[in-house]
Amino acid sequence: MDILLHLTPEWHACLLAHLPAGTKAAACIKAAAKISFKAPAPKTAFVATCDEETGLELLAVATVHCPEAAGEIATSMMFSVPNR
Repeated sequence: MDILLHLTPEWHACLLAHLPAGTKAAACIKAAAKISFKAPAPKTAFVATCDEETGLELLAVATVHCPEAAGEIATSMMFSVPNR
């Protein structure tokens, strides 16, 4: 299952600060693409793709350390697409 995550810069930084180095979850967040929007107002976001196992690890860390991000991760997991 592929999970597409949309993270604010704050959530991205929080997850990076609390994920154990060398894990798939840390690698997923480090590899997230930074996207900048100019209209209608300047905004930055991070987008990452991970598998279900990594998503569960991210959700566990977010629930404890970044609760605002936990809801987004859980929602992304609910709407993820099974691998074919």
